[in-house]
Amino acid sequence: MRASLTLAALAALALATLPSSDALAQHRVVVAPFSGGGAANVTRQVSRAIAESVDVVPSREASRAARSAGVSGLGAGGVPALAEQTGAQIAILGEVETSGGGGGGGRRRRRRRAPSTAQRTVRMVAYAADGRELSRGEVTYAPSGVEALETAAITLVSRAVSALSAAAAPAREPAPPPRFEPEPEPAPPPSDAPEDGLALLSAWLGLVVRSRDAYVELPGPPLGERRYGATLAELGVALELRPFAREGHLGRGTFATFDFFHSVGLGSVDDTGAAVTTNFARFLLTAGWLAPLGDAVELGVGLGGGYEGYHFGPNPILPTAEIAYVRAAARGRVRLVQETFVLELDLAYRGVLGIGDFAGAFGQNAETHGVDVGVGVTGNLARVADLGFTWALRFHYVGYFTSYSGVASDAAGSSGSEESFRLTLLAGWSF
Repeated sequence: MRASLTLAALAALALATLPSSDALAQHRVVVAPFSGGGAANVTRQVSRAIAESVDVVPSREASRAARSAGVSGLGAGGVPALAEQTGAQIAILGEVETSGGGGGGGRRRRRRRAPSTAQRTVRMVAYAADGRELSRGEVTYAPSGVEALETAAITLVSRAVSALSAAAAPAREPAPPPRFEPEPEPAPPPSDAPEDGLALLSAWLGLVVRSRDAYVELPGPPLGERRYGATLAELGVALELRPFAREGHLGRGTFATFDFFHSVGLGSVDDTGAAVTTNFARFLLTAGWLAPLGDAVELGVGLGGGYEGYHFGPNPILPTAEIAYVRAAARGRVRLVQETFVLELDLAYRGVLGIGDFAGAFGQNAETHGVDVGVGVTGNLARVADLGFTWALRFHYVGYFTSYSGVASDAAGSSGSEESFRLTLLAGWSF
């Protein structure tokens, strides 16, 4: 009984403040689709409530125009475009919030209905065609008390028409609409990885100046020995992956490297001065792990495999050598200036799987072992200039040592070696 008296009093107050019916009927009003749970039903109720007093834009036309104009929430953005498309002098925007009794606007199975105790709070704003705010209102009601919503809608429109029609009223700046921003998502926990500039991936283009000295000792005169010596240039690429560089756990030391290089402008001649087709190529793939020793030092091991091919055309000196191997290495890194300037050290044993035509030429039961030693400096500009440019300068020695036995297709050999010194300059980008 008391609730009915309250609604009657509110309706009487709204009617008492309404402009004349002729003044209301002269205005065209567009009701944009409200936002929030149950908003479609609330939008229809508001449109029906004011339809007897003003000219209301049909709901389908209003929905299409609102989507086209980008109208959303209670903000004035898009209102001028909405009014222009519908020919309306007043635009009503709103949002619905449902609370209490479990009757929220979330997803529910269709067979369950919201409890009657659920409350809806409806916020509405009326705008002029130019986006200027005319009036606003808010009403909270239970589903059984829709009369309160209708009264609030009629009151909102009447005040909007009065504000729009008051010729003497000074122009005023539209009040900023309330901002109902969703709570920001929690930021991810900060990484406990050192901020030293270690890259996830580094990629380089490289130039190598290197030597090759091949030697086979043939027992007894007049055979003596076979030798080949050359200094050459190589071009190639090098990659290093540190997949957990941005993490703080021990997996940060995991690494994988890949190198591929090919000879450039190389040629050979035999003892008679005849040209011999010559082509060198090599690649190496390694994976491993480095243990951190404080903030500046990493020490670990790697395991991988590779190939070095020294291809010759027919000649009376040396055949083609194709060396396939597995490589077990110890690796160390010393950060002299974080990742801006790093000293690198490598020491590896190469277990040779085969040496190609060399074995058949000088002894089919050839046994070969290899070693390599490397030292270099590298770095990137991530910490000092926020750039990914990265560089490296490396020096390596690689040696293979062979003992021959068994049947030989060329000349029986007793021992031999394959040695090279390599100076590598790399430049590239780190990510």
